[in-house]
Amino acid sequence: MMTRRALLATVGAVGTTWLTGCGGGGTIVPIPNQTGIISGRVTLSNENDAPLDGATVSLNTTPVMSATTDAQGAFQFASVPVGTYTLFVQKTGVSLDANTKSVQVAANSTADGSLPVSKVAAQPAASTLVLSKQLGVGRFGFVRYNAQNGQLIKAVEVSGARSTSQIIPLSDGSLLITANNTVMKYDPTDIPTAFSSAVETLQSIVLLPSGNVLGVHNSGYTVFNASNGTIIRQVSWATRRNFRGTAISPSGQLYTTTSENSVRRITRYMIGVGDVLTEDRVLVEDRNSDFYEMVFASDGNLLVSDRQNDQIRRFDINGSTLGGNFSARNILGALTIGRSIVALGDEVLFVSTNDGVIRVKYVNGTFTPIEQNVFLSLASDDANDLLVIPPR
Repeated sequence: MMTRRALLATVGAVGTTWLTGCGGGGTIVPIPNQTGIISGRVTLSNENDAPLDGATVSLNTTPVMSATTDAQGAFQFASVPVGTYTLFVQKTGVSLDANTKSVQVAANSTADGSLPVSKVAAQPAASTLVLSKQLGVGRFGFVRYNAQNGQLIKAVEVSGARSTSQIIPLSDGSLLITANNTVMKYDPTDIPTAFSSAVETLQSIVLLPSGNVLGVHNSGYTVFNASNGTIIRQVSWATRRNFRGTAISPSGQLYTTTSENSVRRITRYMIGVGDVLTEDRVLVEDRNSDFYEMVFASDGNLLVSDRQNDQIRRFDINGSTLGGNFSARNILGALTIGRSIVALGDEVLFVSTNDGVIRVKYVNGTFTPIEQNVFLSLASDDANDLLVIPPR
């Protein structure tokens, strides 16, 4: 005969809980395991309750339990310990809302885990606005912002820089930024590498139609290989020039702004074989303006920042004045146009001012402020350069 001690040891080994009555001759009564089942379906409430198949349903047990919905959106969890849990539904490549549910599990029963979720339309990734600017006393670098709402993303200090000026994007998502006479390269995660250097401080850099990088300085220009920074060509001007900004026209010519002996000029250069520059002609000469950066708009015309007159000036590709200029004073009444202007897509311009960055819509030759205030306030003076990077 099996003793009571031996019987308890045997049943304990198979994982069943037992109680006995009072005294040595009491009756042994089995008590079921304290678990239950969760069963249900996942459906799309905004698609006529269609089943969501292939979704992962997770349960915050320890360890986490998970199941995959079938073609009918059905799933089941067995042997779930008694308690209250949260179901969470997700599916790769699909954004879902209302995708959690609290479920209470009782012993020897099945809890309803059915969950109507809603599919959320994918939100387009935001463009990034990058500014090169002074970050503090003796500190220079660039700052990334969300181009839609102006929210700060991150600030990156360029080590050892006495200034930071021009920035351009490369096709692999990297940035080139000028710091003194050096060009630094930052990968998409903002890890820096030394890219190249020129004979003196670069006033402007621009990506050429060939894919190479052009760096312009007051005594000449340097052409770099965009992949590794190797210098392809270095050329000296016959006379020094005080360069301000550069832009490549839709037809592939280089336009520059310069300041020489109180005369402000816009000059066009032809880009020849091997990226050799040949001056075509001076398009604009003006003693009553202060030209800096420029950009070609979607209508093919040239938009130039004029700091002396606090305007964005309009010219055609041959330098003829078009009129319809934009004044930052139209917004707050006290803004001064800064150095930089950049386009986002076909219509939106970002313009630096003494108080920050403003956004302006430019359609069919007409400027319209998007906000009636500064879009992005800056802690210091206007940005040295602006750049808009579309989402990758």
